[in-house]
Amino acid sequence: MNKNVSIYLDLLRLCAAIAVLLGHAHGYFIPSMPLWIASHADEAVGAFFVLSGFVITFVLMEKEKTYQAYIYARFSRIFSVVLVALVATYVIDKIGRHYDAVSYDTIPFYDDHYLASLVRALTFTNEFWTSHSVFGSNEAYWSLGFEIPYYVAAGLFVFLPGRLGLLATVLFLVLAGPKIALYFPLWLLGVATFKVASSKMFNLSSTAAVACFVASLVLYVLVKLLFADYKLPMNTTVGLQEGLQSLAYYFGISLAVAMSIFAVSRLDRSIDISFAFVTPYLQWMAGGSFTLYLVHQPLLTALRAIYPNIALSPVAGYLGVVGIVAICYALAEIGERRKRWYGQLGLQLIRPIERRIGSSSAH
Repeated sequence: MNKNVSIYLDLLRLCAAIAVLLGHAHGYFIPSMPLWIASHADEAVGAFFVLSGFVITFVLMEKEKTYQAYIYARFSRIFSVVLVALVATYVIDKIGRHYDAVSYDTIPFYDDHYLASLVRALTFTNEFWTSHSVFGSNEAYWSLGFEIPYYVAAGLFVFLPGRLGLLATVLFLVLAGPKIALYFPLWLLGVATFKVASSKMFNLSSTAAVACFVASLVLYVLVKLLFADYKLPMNTTVGLQEGLQSLAYYFGISLAVAMSIFAVSRLDRSIDISFAFVTPYLQWMAGGSFTLYLVHQPLLTALRAIYPNIALSPVAGYLGVVGIVAICYALAEIGERRKRWYGQLGLQLIRPIERRIGSSSAH
């Protein structure tokens, strides 16, 4: 992966997380935020799926050549964030409810059955079939109920031999349910983007690459302006026609993201989009964006409960968002940025099981 693409992926990841934060902040207590800023939260999830498919294909082809390495890397990446996010959600919800329990009870998706939803959250079955299990106030967690099954599907396809891998992948998606299977093409678009971007074919001049990038922005705007009525929340169960229309909308958005990645991959190597005074900070911010995505919603909910009049002051609202970002990045220091430690913890848990399986098969 060339340097320009790597930096651009970091930028996309960070922008997508911020888009979700701002979209939710607009709904919670900053209604005056312009819609051209606050209306990209749903689309950002489509971008996340493309990024996920792209990166997973890269690591499978370049780094994680065995299923053990793949499981270790996914465990490290996911649980270094998930464990911190779930604990933080529980604590933050308790603090928020202490100040204003009624505001939580009026949230349509809020679920105070933490123990029951914890099992669904940790097994990433929270969105299987018609389920929409929410851990407390953290509805943003729903997308992991799609993304982790996509990781599993990719692993089954790659590491099981031949037709068995394809059959296992299809059966697993059937098990996961129709809405997860419906949006799998967005993730596969990320796979295709990596394949095309890493190929020596489809060469473009730098001028054509810039034109392609501009075209991706135009496509994004046109899809949002012309086809927004087709969009439905991905985590809702709908009929076939509505589902296909929604998929078409998100596919258009995701195609724009894929085109932009391809365009950046085709920039002449002499064109360097990294800047010494910006890139290190961008990479650091991107390194905590997963935590920002998974923890911001409980913090928004609690802040509104603690300061019920915060919506009356846009300045207070924006300062609250800055504070939420700061808390999320502080939590990233004990989670997301310590993924090797969590990976080692996972190995300590898995190795005894592997030894038992090995000794049983030997007998």
